[in-house]
Amino acid sequence: MPTFAPFLLEGKCVDVSYEGKGVFKSKKKTVFVDGLLPGEEAVIEVSYSRNGTLFGEVRKILVPSPFREKPHCPHFLKCGGCAFQNVSYEAELEIKRKIVEDQLKKLSGIEFKVAPTIGMEDPTNYRNKIQMPVGRDRHGHVAAGFYAPYSHRLIPVEACINEDPLASKIIKDLVLLFDRFDVLPYDEDRGRGDIRHIVIRTSKKKREALLGIVCRNEDFPRRKKVIELLLRKHPEVTSVVLNVNPRKTNVILGEKNKVVFGKGYLEDSLLGVSFKISLSSFFQTNVVMAEKLFQHLINHAEIRSTDVVLDAYSGIGTIGLLASQKAKQVIAVESVPSAVKDARETAIRNEIPNFTIELGDATEYIGELAKAGEKIDVVIMDPPRKGSTPEFLHSVLKLAPRTLVYVSCNPGTLSRDLVELKDRYQIAEVQPFDMFPRTHHVETLVVLNRNDA
Repeated sequence: MPTFAPFLLEGKCVDVSYEGKGVFKSKKKTVFVDGLLPGEEAVIEVSYSRNGTLFGEVRKILVPSPFREKPHCPHFLKCGGCAFQNVSYEAELEIKRKIVEDQLKKLSGIEFKVAPTIGMEDPTNYRNKIQMPVGRDRHGHVAAGFYAPYSHRLIPVEACINEDPLASKIIKDLVLLFDRFDVLPYDEDRGRGDIRHIVIRTSKKKREALLGIVCRNEDFPRRKKVIELLLRKHPEVTSVVLNVNPRKTNVILGEKNKVVFGKGYLEDSLLGVSFKISLSSFFQTNVVMAEKLFQHLINHAEIRSTDVVLDAYSGIGTIGLLASQKAKQVIAVESVPSAVKDARETAIRNEIPNFTIELGDATEYIGELAKAGEKIDVVIMDPPRKGSTPEFLHSVLKLAPRTLVYVSCNPGTLSRDLVELKDRYQIAEVQPFDMFPRTHHVETLVVLNRNDA
């Protein structure tokens, strides 16, 4: 395999890619550079090529952006988690709005004025779920952190600016206990060791934490002593779960959970609906922004008291459960059995009788509805990053709901899917939400109305 010889270029950053990388132009070359902002002139080192695309690193800023700030985290660009620690928050929100607008125009040909990104008052400490791999630092001590980009090289991190400070403190003290009692981190090359990951979930409703320890086996040495000492220091930990993952895989959680302390779940709420959250449950990572997004959705979907609503790709049914407060009936569909179970329990817990959820593939389920000629007034869809399927979208067109609401975490696949809908539906609103401040991710809510509605 040929080696790549790095070289220097001087030029200007003209844009930001949907992955949060600066788009650098020089001498007819385009290079994607982490940490470079629009309008900046710089010397960069082109460090590698992937499938013919060039990537580089900043060597010297010649003309800085007026929005550039000192990074808020010492691990910026090292752990790979953040893209915008070095820019004012107002500028970050505009960058994300423009990314959505540019992707719409470029990939679907749709020119639509995208609304300003809705963000947070304080864009820090928002994550209520933390997953950290466990390894060793350069001194040989047990450490937790994040993997460097495109590698499994651990960057030890004691506190992440994006995560709940309570989670940071618990992880820091747990790692010290692992080190003190010679609990070995998992070595993926040799297939040895005990601890693979630490997972913490915290509740906004109550200052409680659920601790998950991902192990290679069903137990680890000195487990009782380690947990006893941790609980003594952190009474906020109300549940401890061992997750067993013996496989050689990049997937974090295994299939088996063993509750070793407490009830094994947390409780939290969104817009008045109470949720039970287990280690493996899907629940919004940023509750503050999730409430903003869902409230906006309910307000702008114009759901009527006579409406039948379909909530597709529903997860634990969060959107459908909230929509049920306005609709006659909500039918949700989800392919993950544990999520369906959680949604049903939530509906019972909150006494929501007009919500039902079906276990199944969203594309197949909506296809059956279309074949049967069922009447659906509003379709709400929140697909994974890969977007929806042509078959699903064709069934939407056949069902012809009055309103279609698309929630997307990927502006690229969103733009692709809108092409299938644009002849029959008119876009009423494109509203980005900053669910993950300082990262390149942006959530987008699109409201579409049937042309003849």
